[in-house]
Amino acid sequence: MASWFAFALDLVIGNTRLFQNQMDDVLLRVNELTDKSVLVVFSFHRYAKETLRIAKLAKQQGVFVIAFTDSPFSPVTDFSDLSLCVQLNVKSTLDAAPVVVSLMNSIVSNLSLQNAEAFQARVKQFDALKADDFFQNG
Repeated sequence: MASWFAFALDLVIGNTRLFQNQMDDVLLRVNELTDKSVLVVFSFHRYAKETLRIAKLAKQQGVFVIAFTDSPFSPVTDFSDLSLCVQLNVKSTLDAAPVVVSLMNSIVSNLSLQNAEAFQARVKQFDALKADDFFQNG
């Protein structure tokens, strides 16, 4: 979910990074954030401690934190400015995923409409790339 959302946000508004815990240094990445940054975290049942630590550290730096989560009582809500709760009768992230993806798609769609000129310019720039080595026609 985070990978798709980061990709879509970067396409629509740019300046988006995806934190990858196997590759990135937590302290270095969080240190790059400012009070003008927005951190989006995904925290569902079983609530990974690393996600909570990142949200807490970012919040301490004055970063605006948005959390996709499964309950208004999940631990990440203690560190988020905006919690987008997807509550289901089961505690499975797999069951929540389609609803979360739909919500993310709505957000991205809305952002592309609000910033239509900038989005169209980014799409035009993207489409202008001579990327024949990456795509096979027919």
